Amino acid sequence: MGDTYSRIRLDLVVNLLVMRAKLVGELQVFGGAQYRPLLHVRDVASCVVPHLETNAAGIYNLGTENVTIQELAERIAQRAGPAEIQLVETPFQDTRNYRVSFVKAEDELGFHGRFDIDDAIDQIAALIDTGRVKDLSMAAFSNLESLRPYLMPEAIPLGREVRNAHSLARHASRREGLMTS
Repeated sequence: MGDTYSRIRLDLVVNLLVMRAKLVGELQVFGGAQYRPLLHVRDVASCVVPHLETNAAGIYNLGTENVTIQELAERIAQRAGPAEIQLVETPFQDTRNYRVSFVKAEDELGFHGRFDIDDAIDQIAALIDTGRVKDLSMAAFSNLESLRPYLMPEAIPLGREVRNAHSLARHASRREGLMTS
């Protein structure tokens, strides 16, 4: 979770699993042995901003911890639960599995994250507990769902056409204005 005014992403693994633990009481873990390097959004800003006007250049892996999806689910069930974890052995489309080293960022940029996974779990759980987000199914909380009208307009379910047509028309009129300038 970013600041008070940021767009919250509920399609990210930590956020999604916390939401399911709080609202459904069940976490489905597909496989579970796949690793993810995790980083709190606030730590990104605390690393990037001080280096905007320095000579730092290159590719850096920022993160605080590499964790398996199963380990993450267990931590979430413990902190935000109670939630039952169901391990699903069915092949899953998302086969990404990666651990990365954060040493270069630590050595060259002096980066050490201030927020860990438990901080993120607690923040998202509090967000749900306090009702800050009223409708957790809104497309605005998912990059894929937010972009779907632009990526695959034919896949828009009935009922969303009017809302999306207004949005598309606004973007089209801006684009036309830029083209005639």
